[in-house]
Amino acid sequence: MTANPYMPGEKTGFVLAYILLSMLFLVNAQAPSVLSIGGAGTPFLLMGIYYWSVYRPTLVPLWLVFVLGLLLDLLSGSPVGLNTAVFVATRWLVTDQRLFLMGQSFMIVWLGFVFVCGIAVSSQWIIYGALKMLWSASETIPATIALGAVLFPPVSVFLHATHQLLPSGSGSYKPQR
Repeated sequence: MTANPYMPGEKTGFVLAYILLSMLFLVNAQAPSVLSIGGAGTPFLLMGIYYWSVYRPTLVPLWLVFVLGLLLDLLSGSPVGLNTAVFVATRWLVTDQRLFLMGQSFMIVWLGFVFVCGIAVSSQWIIYGALKMLWSASETIPATIALGAVLFPPVSVFLHATHQLLPSGSGSYKPQR
């Protein structure tokens, strides 16, 4: 049996992808963020889940999205299951539309993220308010969506660079920039 000369690079790509996803999780989990507007946080983890659900869904299986959402709920003090439900629904929605999104330009993928971010943030606000009977200011919804829209391009540059290090295989698509 011969050794695959590309294996170390393949492992490095996967390690970097999970390190980047972990960094997005940690930045999302710490509150309040420097990148916050009026109490509205930035959906960094949602960016990673969205990107990988489009270009490498095998990298973020449903069980991992579930665990990340649950951990974020526990660390942020949100009702248990809130982020979990939103992230799992996001993963399902984006994976369902993956064939459409894969061949699109970055602008369409970006607009897709803004749309998904809007649904996710609005859902979180509605579910949180219904569960706690405490409605926060609705101004945080557009602020969070705007932060996500503005910060998605620079975050996607890092996600894209990491994606280029991953081997081609089933369930992957390498977008051209």
